Amino acid sequence: MALPDGQQALKRASAFETPGFGRAFFFRIRPLAVSSSFPCLRSSGSFCVLDISAVPGAKRTEVVGLHDGALRLRLAAPPVDGKANDEIVAWLAKSLDVPKRDVQLLRGPSSRRKQIQIDAPEAVVSAWLSTLALA
Repeated sequence: MALPDGQQALKRASAFETPGFGRAFFFRIRPLAVSSSFPCLRSSGSFCVLDISAVPGAKRTEVVGLHDGALRLRLAAPPVDGKANDEIVAWLAKSLDVPKRDVQLLRGPSSRRKQIQIDAPEAVVSAWLSTLALA
């Protein structure tokens, strides 16, 4: 199948045998580019996606380091009624010096592993990550 220029990198066909159905094809679209310096940061145009591993119930909100490709973040909020999610959004907005409306929870409202969309260029978020002491 011929795709317009530039889209060949975005789609990759995979084939597999399904019992009773024959060969099936599906396409995966990968529009987000992974940052080479930080595995927890991906970007697409004017916004970035940050993977976070949250540990609620700490004394203060702080970055611990990287854990399994995500930014490990201890939170000073309990994991009750979305308070930990609100704490992540408020803390990131304050740390990155962006409005709270520019930081949104994409995935993981009830999970420790979360994805946060930040409406800021990758250079800004990457510069902020480089100032942190990530071990």
